[in-house]
Amino acid sequence: MTLFCSTIIPTIGRETLARAVESVLVQDFDPADHEVIVVNDSGRPLPAAAWQADARVRLLQTEQQEKSIARNTGAAAARGDYLHFLDDDDWLLPGALTALQMLAAQKPQAAWLYGRARFEDPQGKPVGSIYLNRDGNCFVQMVAGYWLPIQASLIRATVFLAAGAFNPAIHVTE
Repeated sequence: MTLFCSTIIPTIGRETLARAVESVLVQDFDPADHEVIVVNDSGRPLPAAAWQADARVRLLQTEQQEKSIARNTGAAAARGDYLHFLDDDDWLLPGALTALQMLAAQKPQAAWLYGRARFEDPQGKPVGSIYLNRDGNCFVQMVAGYWLPIQASLIRATVFLAAGAFNPAIHVTE
């Protein structure tokens, strides 16, 4: 089963944006199964970059709204069965999206899937990781102190939009 996935990257024009976009474009899945939506929320034009010429990338504009609004703008424009959110200062390791897409195919009833996340200091040294191997309702684990990095998640688009998307009034971990 092929799942179409949309990666949404809100940006304020950081230097790390190109790395974030390229980390998605070099994933090992069929390019026909994926799109990248960059939402420029910086209020100014982005510098020219090679990724802007890639047909898999769409560039949308918002006017210095806020990260949740930028994410919601991307989600509303997305064509994917699943949504993947990536910040402009984060990047994917090789195979990350393929692993999530394979999990989605194995668990078609799941609305939210998540994988591993690794954290690095500014010099690139790993400083921690998260891998919660859980099935079922993850709400209890979240309340108990775990959190699920949105960058390591796939969310079924219909469920995300039906739930009302991100609430711009909530700024947890932003």
